[in-house]
Amino acid sequence: MSKLCSLLTLSASLLMNTGAQALTYTFNSGTEGFTAVDFPSGAHSTTPGRQPAAFDSSIGNPAGSLREPDLYYDTGVATPLTYVGNLNSAYGSTISYDLLARYIDTVPYKAITINCTTDTLYWMSAEPTVNVWNTKSVQLTESNWSRTSTSTVASRAQFCQLLTTAKGIYFLTEWHSGADDTNADNITIPAICRSGDANRDGAVNFADLLIVAQHYGTSPAGTPDVTWALGDFDGSNTVVFADLLALAQNYGATALTDPGVGESSFRADWSLARSMVPEPTALAGVIALAHRRRRW
Repeated sequence: MSKLCSLLTLSASLLMNTGAQALTYTFNSGTEGFTAVDFPSGAHSTTPGRQPAAFDSSIGNPAGSLREPDLYYDTGVATPLTYVGNLNSAYGSTISYDLLARYIDTVPYKAITINCTTDTLYWMSAEPTVNVWNTKSVQLTESNWSRTSTSTVASRAQFCQLLTTAKGIYFLTEWHSGADDTNADNITIPAICRSGDANRDGAVNFADLLIVAQHYGTSPAGTPDVTWALGDFDGSNTVVFADLLALAQNYGATALTDPGVGESSFRADWSLARSMVPEPTALAGVIALAHRRRRW
């Protein structure tokens, strides 16, 4: 009963957590897990080439930054390999970086891309001013991003579906068709979540399962960052089987690389969560379907 009582007490406060944490990398003493990347300025690449990023201790905004020459056809810097998950929880957040470019073309470029499983989202920006620090900043909303596959602005549904399988964010350092030498600093990205982590506490557990049970079958209104906290993990404004399945696949995980705990624990906790929700009959049979389709 202690688990039941404590979670009932906490459930209201958990639902209030509707903002994504911002992560800022200042590179004061190293690369912080970032790598140089074969920046996907053309076709989508599931796994673009990477190599160690270069750290520049003497130059930055302030001192300490990444410095990349012309390594690929188009070169950029990429978030750490562990930055994989679902970005719908961060809808509306800001992504930004500072850059000092020594060579530029006077044309717009794809400045920031989000690599997803089946496509790449990109944001176009005008060229920076040469030899001074520039800040490039964009909001994570569909009107700012286009799909590489179609070169058209993504719809809300397309945008949210792609964000469920985010595999990294890339920042362009090559703004010139010839020689390149660019520093990047102060990269700000939203914290990424596993699908199922409704309260954004870094773990997929009973508290999240209770939230899904409380809202299962509903159609919550709001932007994806708001409805995430109600159990809508794909930005569809519905809490349905797909959301429960996403939670089941990650249940028990406490880190982005954690495989979870397995079926028996999920079954027991789902039964408890259903017992805590008034009139749970609409949920009958969902647990069986979830486990027939879940990969353990």
